[in-house]
Amino acid sequence: MRKSVALMALNATLAGAALAQDNGDVVMVFEGAGQTLEARPSDFAGVQTAVTEGRSVLLLDLAPEAADGLAVLTSAALGQDVTISLCGTPMLTVVAQAPIADGKVLIPMTDDGSASVAGTVLRGEVACSAIRAEQ
Repeated sequence: MRKSVALMALNATLAGAALAQDNGDVVMVFEGAGQTLEARPSDFAGVQTAVTEGRSVLLLDLAPEAADGLAVLTSAALGQDVTISLCGTPMLTVVAQAPIADGKVLIPMTDDGSASVAGTVLRGEVACSAIRAEQ
């Protein structure tokens, strides 16, 4: 995952980056079955990083309206690919096995640094433009 490495390298530069607020910019996109769900920092009720089974993960809890949108998208995409992108860069593509009705998403990451950077973007602490500038 070349992009995850780029995100990890960016982790060292975040201290000097201008902090962002939720200015309405799309930070994450879910795509599948010809549908798209665009998420802004305000669409996340919770964003956490953790290590589970020795692997860094990003734990997302979507706000109700976004959760409803993800449920519709994943219901339509059963048996098909769903791609999750962060700041325009695909992070993960999986086959939808069941609808995600509760708005909770777990994304495996390559390391703690990339999970941490992704979390700062999803919480609106750093703008996608800061990440794109470093890639």
